[in-house]
Amino acid sequence: MIRPAAAWLDTLPSPVPADGPVVAGPERVRVKLAADQVKPVCHRRELIGWVECFGKPAQGSLSLDQEALTFAVEGWRRSVPLEELTAIQPSSSSLQLRTSNGTVASVRFMESSVLRWEILLQEAVRRRWTALGRGRVIEFQPRIACR
Repeated sequence: MIRPAAAWLDTLPSPVPADGPVVAGPERVRVKLAADQVKPVCHRRELIGWVECFGKPAQGSLSLDQEALTFAVEGWRRSVPLEELTAIQPSSSSLQLRTSNGTVASVRFMESSVLRWEILLQEAVRRRWTALGRGRVIEFQPRIACR
């Protein structure tokens, strides 16, 4: 049977539990960070914007629970409270996450899909923001916004 990709996606079960917490991992990942490392993008000598410069990739794991996203990567460990995420943006091969302190992480999943983690993380953030009384999240990129 020939169907558009969106129709096939609709046939897959949701990775998000209907009831109960959204949890996942630990998942093997490769992470690249960009914190205050930007370079100008110019066209005909005119500044048109900025682009992040990512550091070297590091291997490790990523876990998600009701309150935080935890990175355990080559010698460092950091839990990011879900309310500190300010953007979630997928690409074909990675998930880019921005935090309130300006750090951008590009996360590549070694044994899972970007789509699965995007869905899980968006739902976890929605639930967390609602629990904190911040409103209903209506947008995740280029920034998380609620109504």
